[in-house]
Amino acid sequence: MEQGKSSSNKMTCSREFYEILQVVSEDFVWEMLLKAKVLAEMDGRRKVLQQDIRALLILSGK
Repeated sequence: MEQGKSSSNKMTCSREFYEILQVVSEDFVWEMLLKAKVLAEMDGRRKVLQQDIRALLILSGK
């Protein structure tokens, strides 16, 4: 069950990032990502974070 939950969390993160981009400034999104990066590195989830950042870059058109 944990693996299935982890997989659905990745999809939710991408959808949440897309929704965040629609309503907040880009600077605010990057500030949150920097904070998330620190937390992810402390928690050993760097690969997941890199996928989220890549998705955010694609969505923001950079």
